[in-house]
Amino acid sequence: MVAGLAVAAAIVAMDIAAGAHTTITTALVLAPFVTALLGSTRDTVIVAIVATVIAGLSGIWNDNLWQPNYFLRMGIVAAGGAVGVAAARERARAKAAGGRFRVLMDAARVVDDPLTLDQTIERLSNIVVPAVADVCIFDVGRGEDLQRLKVRASGPRAGEIESFLLEYGPACDESGAADGLGAMVVRGQTQLVVSVTEEHLRMLAREESDLERLHELGVCSGIAAPLRARGHTLGTLILAVTKESGRRYGPGDLEFAELLAGRAGLALDNAGLFTELTVAEAQLTAVVGSLAEAVIVQSAEGRLVYANSAAAETLGFESVQQLLSTPASQIVDRFESYHEDGSPLRLEELPGRRVLAGRTPLRW
Repeated sequence: MVAGLAVAAAIVAMDIAAGAHTTITTALVLAPFVTALLGSTRDTVIVAIVATVIAGLSGIWNDNLWQPNYFLRMGIVAAGGAVGVAAARERARAKAAGGRFRVLMDAARVVDDPLTLDQTIERLSNIVVPAVADVCIFDVGRGEDLQRLKVRASGPRAGEIESFLLEYGPACDESGAADGLGAMVVRGQTQLVVSVTEEHLRMLAREESDLERLHELGVCSGIAAPLRARGHTLGTLILAVTKESGRRYGPGDLEFAELLAGRAGLALDNAGLFTELTVAEAQLTAVVGSLAEAVIVQSAEGRLVYANSAAAETLGFESVQQLLSTPASQIVDRFESYHEDGSPLRLEELPGRRVLAGRTPLRW
């Protein structure tokens, strides 16, 4: 806005200096154009209005007030301002769309990473706040109940907001009211609250004292979308913006919220499966590691990926780590192996190698 007003001031100065015989008022269209390139839509609107007003006043020092060319110049400046505002609006939309695309890409990357549930929620929260929300809440189903796993907020009061909402827990309004803020956390329901009203807060408040605290949060708009994965609803992702940021959600934000919640749901589902797999692996390792028999596991390329202590001791290694770090060919070279008839036993004839090659292993 400062740059646009500076351009307008420079044009006025040149117009006055040129005198009444030369008029450059129409050059004022440059002011909103410059603002549209550098500033916000609001800044461009202000500069466009100022430029149009200046064009109207220019008739005084140019001594052409109410003449046909005077109205033509005013029309050109006003039309240029309208074009500048439209360009600024499209630029803002493109910037917002680009930011949302980056958020979706970052959320998709979380799906591919082997993370625990806590790590996944932490990553997702950092991606969402403050890029697309001032407050982000993850309510996840555990059995028949919803549990609040994470609250992330931005701004100077972030810690206070997070503590209150995390302790407050998910609302349990099962009425399914179409426009109630409490219905935002009903599992499986996508909900948009364009403007949070007193009625919405009363529906969410459990006690009268809660109502005052909810007012203090300053939430002015919110969206809730179901966290889904593999055909199941895991919980709810709640996005909210506050009065401090000046942002507000509209109908056009619903599709984005659903896409984001879908990716977040997949990430949380994968994290749960990863955690279950990690526990299963730990249990299996504990069982196999305690066996007195030697146990080894080979990859498809024939590389050792697991061995228990009995295997390391049987093969003459000081530790399991030393065994796993030794190439299979070097392990075989440590021994002289023969068939029952005394013929040499080759590496590819070992039972594990026969299985990897798709052949039936021989019994030993």
